[in-house]
Amino acid sequence: MSKPSNIARWIGLAACLGALGMVGCDAFKPRTDAEYLAEARSLRDRGELGGAVIQLKNALQKNPDNGAARALLGRIQTEQGRGAEAEKELRRALELKASDRDLPMLLAEALWLQGKYRELLAEVLPEEALPASDRAVLLAWRGDAWLALKQPDKAKAEYDQALRLDPGAPLAKLGLARLAYLQQRREEASRLLQEALQAAPDEARLWSFQGFLAESGGNPEQAELSYSRAIELRRFNQEDRARRAVVRIALKKLDQAEQDIQALQKAAPNYFLTQYAEGLLYLRRAKYPEAQTALENAERSNGDYPLTAFYLGVVHLAQNHVQQADQYLSQFLKQVPNSIDAVRLLALAKYQQKDFAAAKELLTQVLRYRREDSEALRWMGSVELALGNTQQGIEYLKRMVELDPNSAQARTGLGFSLLASGEAQQGLAELRTAAALDPQLVQPEVFMALAHANAKEFDQALEIAERIARKMPDSALAPALRGVIQLGRNDVEQARQAFTEALARKPGDPGLLHQLAQLALREKKTAEARAFYEQALQAHPGDLATQLHLAQVDAAEGKLKAVMERLDQAGKDHPEALEPRLMAADYLLRFGQPERAEHLLEDIRPRYPDNPNLLAALTQAQLENRHGRQALETAKALTRAAPRAANAHYLLARAYAENQAPRESRAALTEALAMDPKFLPARIAQVRLLASEKRSGEADRELRKLLQDHPENPEVLALQGWLALTENRPEEAVNAYRRAAEKLPVTPSMTNLAQAQWRTGDREGAIGTLEQWVRAHADDGAARYLLSGFYSAAGKPQQARAQLEKILEADPRNAVALNDLAWLLRKEDPEKAYALAESAAELMPNSPVVLDTLGMILLDRGRNDRAVEVLKRAESLAGGEPSIRFHLALGLEKLRNRDESVRLLKAILADHRPFPERKEAEALYAKLAIH
Repeated sequence: MSKPSNIARWIGLAACLGALGMVGCDAFKPRTDAEYLAEARSLRDRGELGGAVIQLKNALQKNPDNGAARALLGRIQTEQGRGAEAEKELRRALELKASDRDLPMLLAEALWLQGKYRELLAEVLPEEALPASDRAVLLAWRGDAWLALKQPDKAKAEYDQALRLDPGAPLAKLGLARLAYLQQRREEASRLLQEALQAAPDEARLWSFQGFLAESGGNPEQAELSYSRAIELRRFNQEDRARRAVVRIALKKLDQAEQDIQALQKAAPNYFLTQYAEGLLYLRRAKYPEAQTALENAERSNGDYPLTAFYLGVVHLAQNHVQQADQYLSQFLKQVPNSIDAVRLLALAKYQQKDFAAAKELLTQVLRYRREDSEALRWMGSVELALGNTQQGIEYLKRMVELDPNSAQARTGLGFSLLASGEAQQGLAELRTAAALDPQLVQPEVFMALAHANAKEFDQALEIAERIARKMPDSALAPALRGVIQLGRNDVEQARQAFTEALARKPGDPGLLHQLAQLALREKKTAEARAFYEQALQAHPGDLATQLHLAQVDAAEGKLKAVMERLDQAGKDHPEALEPRLMAADYLLRFGQPERAEHLLEDIRPRYPDNPNLLAALTQAQLENRHGRQALETAKALTRAAPRAANAHYLLARAYAENQAPRESRAALTEALAMDPKFLPARIAQVRLLASEKRSGEADRELRKLLQDHPENPEVLALQGWLALTENRPEEAVNAYRRAAEKLPVTPSMTNLAQAQWRTGDREGAIGTLEQWVRAHADDGAARYLLSGFYSAAGKPQQARAQLEKILEADPRNAVALNDLAWLLRKEDPEKAYALAESAAELMPNSPVVLDTLGMILLDRGRNDRAVEVLKRAESLAGGEPSIRFHLALGLEKLRNRDESVRLLKAILADHRPFPERKEAEALYAKLAIH
């Protein structure tokens, strides 16, 4: 086949040009603005708003003064909810005197869409020249503006005036109906709406409000019909379509809801109700991350819509992001304080955060209104049990069973609680009833097996496990249960075999791998434990619990750097989770790095401002850093966030003590013990307080009670060591600290033991304890720092220097280590010493010790002016510390300021406080005083 010729193209061209000359051709004729406007109207009538807008903009490009095009463009933009763009076009159309009588009403709507209520009231005036019906519409818009400004009396006056002009004015009656609804006169609202509908059955906004009334009244079927009618009458109104999508989700018509949302995404993708409806659809389909993203977009688009916060709380709770759920539900309740559903969910969030006191308060509120809410009763029972109120907890669970005596789940919960409270026979009876009510329910049999195992009735427990195995021959549950029972029997090998069998049936299960890892750790096989956890992580990438367990293995091996890296990764994988950050702070405190712990917690505090766990950890870090004022403020915030928590008042007591407020400290400690007389940290603090008040007999008596109640507790043993040191019994302190270190081998245990050994005069033993510790825990900066000090005191500067350099390898910005190394290198390497001292001063510009080191090195370098300036600042910050004052006197003498140096030396020596350079100070004073 031959290649086509160009003849056809030439024929077409000739047809355009004409047979005898240059005649016009439609294909090349420019279109007029009127033609573009006509096309836009046609497209709008077909519902193609995007195309209509394009053609209108083409018309305005041809003729910017085409008032009709601007009026139509403003109308379409109003219908699309784009108030700002609509306002601009409508104002221009009015300037051009476009012949569209709806322009004033459209402008009112455009201003209302933007929330420009004051502007609407100032500009939208019902002029006498307008028809009465139009003036009534404008008055209705003014009423709506006053209503939005929460001035109902002025709103009613506008609506009443509209009805005097036009007794059937539907939008005025709609306004009065809205006002009646807001004032909880629902029947009147419905009556007014029906009157308006009789007068104007084709007014879409009336059907929209009817849909809202039906939806808020719990009639989603009627709401769907009403919203559908509104859409038929005003097809471009996105709000009605979005609300219909929400109603359809409630009716479980998910495919139809999705169709509405798809239409919304084409017409108004950034409209907050589009994003809100999309979020609810994802939530209904249990696609929680997608729901979260859509709802967060809705919140960014419109942060004033309270239900977005409510459902964000639901979504976060579904993903176990309990802190975020707490935040959003609390935010919602500030706007809608009477929502029992939100109170109920917030109670669950508090329970999951172990803030049981707050959960109880919220659930009390729920049960006041819903006495027969079985779920609330179950949670309240669990809360009371967690608070140690066993009998009250069981009573709530019994009420739950009374509501539904044939509920196997309810009886299972009650049975478990009775077992936990020590009422084994009653608990087992409830569990047997639950098993009989629902033979397929395995949970009661599992609890029965565990109860028998707890009672050392291992054969009966194993018999139940075998019964479960017969019911579920391919399930991992029975061998897993058998493993737990064998663990109770202390048969490690049988337990390992059972867990291994369960794992073969359920490969990669994190719980089973955790059990096997724990068995390995029991035998101190950390490498084997790590392998199990890594296998779990491979099967479930990013699993938070597994990441945290691996961090614990790293910590057991003393690898602080690895711990922090792993927890940092867990935080990145789970940006909403607080637990990795809290665990990181805890390990930093354990390994003697409270500064890093405080910085970490301060960085994340804005995201969790009222979280009790974070506030408690931050108070602890601030106390460790001796930041007393900040610790007190944080502790006060903690008691506001958790007013009934013993730990909050205990930390407040410590903060008051740090701020030299003994009366307030004792009151807070008394409050903590009143809330929980068995709260161990408060009892320990009580002993310390008694000792500090020189009430040694009472302190010893309370310590004996603690040792009787907690003979193997490392904190109690450490307290015994501390009290022995306080009472100058260092040998007894060594024994107590050694036992504490055996029970809990962490940095404070080892440093306490080493310091006690040093006090007994066993310097080699103290150094040996720390040397052995840092060999196994290379990242432990606090232990290395103490070891460096011991080396210096023992006359071993090279070893001291090596420890400080190791600290700086891991943490180059450790100002304390920089300062001490600078002091050690003053004579040996003055240039390096100077550089280190400057770095330390930059990092800690208000530390008198750091400034003192820099000042002395500056004196060594002959930079006397700056040295004295630095030493004066150190002296002002040090509160009269004699060594620093002596160094300042040396500097003043080098500046030939003899009189001031003499006055300072005289004051230092008159103070009688001991300091290492006292003899040098006496010699300098004698020398200067003679001259």
